[in-house]
Amino acid sequence: MKDFLKYQLLRLKYFFRIRKSRGFGIHSPFVFHLVTHVIKSKCLFYVFDLLEDEFKKYDLRDVKYAKIMYRIVTELNIRSVFCISPEFKCDNLIFEKDVCKYDFHTNLEDIKHDTDDYKIIYADETVVEELMDKAYIKALKTGKTIIVVREMYRNDKILNAYRVLKEESNMSIDMFYRGLLFFDEKLQNGAYSIKV
Repeated sequence: MKDFLKYQLLRLKYFFRIRKSRGFGIHSPFVFHLVTHVIKSKCLFYVFDLLEDEFKKYDLRDVKYAKIMYRIVTELNIRSVFCISPEFKCDNLIFEKDVCKYDFHTNLEDIKHDTDDYKIIYADETVVEELMDKAYIKALKTGKTIIVVREMYRNDKILNAYRVLKEESNMSIDMFYRGLLFFDEKLQNGAYSIKV
């Protein structure tokens, strides 16, 4: 009961904090484009049609966020996908269907040797804690990396690790059920909370 009340309080705080749900108040051109043309976009990809029957097995929220993440990955031309967590089943399903475009990594050690422009890491509790290691943070800061954290407000360990990594990152986008941490020196520093 205590965890439920804490979660509801965090949820209430979040909804009071969001003001940038349509892009208003966002001063970074990169984030404005990402919010208005990618996250809020309703464009369909052929992969979504292929997986329509399989999407019925998953929660609607998971499907919605998996589609958003796929649009972000295609917009930023990300080739390296680190899907280490089994929690992102719906996201994995989309990337496996469109496997010819992506380099899949299941080992976090590969991040230190990856040279692609952008890479994306899907992180659960154990991965987030591993990423807090100084060697990983150094590797994250040298390249362009996006860390995706799922439902960080439901787990105190993930929320604390998310906050620590948020301090190290250049930019963060909080969508309540998913958090995105951007490690890219070219991006303007900022923390954005948006409603999806």
